[in-house]
Amino acid sequence: MKKVNYLGQKSLSVFLRYLVNFLWYSQLIIVGLILIKFLANLFSPENTFSWPVSFVAKVQEDIVSQNPNILGSKIQVAEGTLLFDTMNDWHANAMMLLGVLIIAAPFLAITFQVRKILKSFISNDPFLKSNLRRIRLIGIMLMLYPIVLYIFGIGYSNYLNSNFGEYDFVNNMDFWPLFFGLFTLVISEVFRLGIEYREDNNLTI
Repeated sequence: MKKVNYLGQKSLSVFLRYLVNFLWYSQLIIVGLILIKFLANLFSPENTFSWPVSFVAKVQEDIVSQNPNILGSKIQVAEGTLLFDTMNDWHANAMMLLGVLIIAAPFLAITFQVRKILKSFISNDPFLKSNLRRIRLIGIMLMLYPIVLYIFGIGYSNYLNSNFGEYDFVNNMDFWPLFFGLFTLVISEVFRLGIEYREDNNLTI
């Protein structure tokens, strides 16, 4: 069985960098289109907004089944996408722009750092202090992302609840980025040990 190369010019790192580059440019295009649409909306008398939301669970009872063995059923939902039209309102525009920036900026920054890391992998030189800083930065951004998004969600939920009284919109925190952030910081310590070992080895030689 042929051995898989993970570092170097003909390695898995090259394939991963192609994927990350595709993701990077796709993100730039998407964010650019969103900003263009946002700027165009500023000159429109009314705007349409679409945003993922969570709310207190709504239950639709008595969903009838054709199977006699099913005695009862219901649909329970707690999240979805809110689509609403509004007159050109700077409050809504500012809220949406801030939300897009909060979501897009960390993804762009992390993808950019990963591109730099993979470039050093292709050069067969992964244990660099610059990579250590990049990995730590990624870990910190992953940990801060859900916190900042949660703080933004408080204001956004209040805005929705003040305009859509029938539903009780809630703000939830996603803890997975925190977990991946901690895991990334652990990996950064492995890189730190690798850098120290490399420097000690160079001094020995």
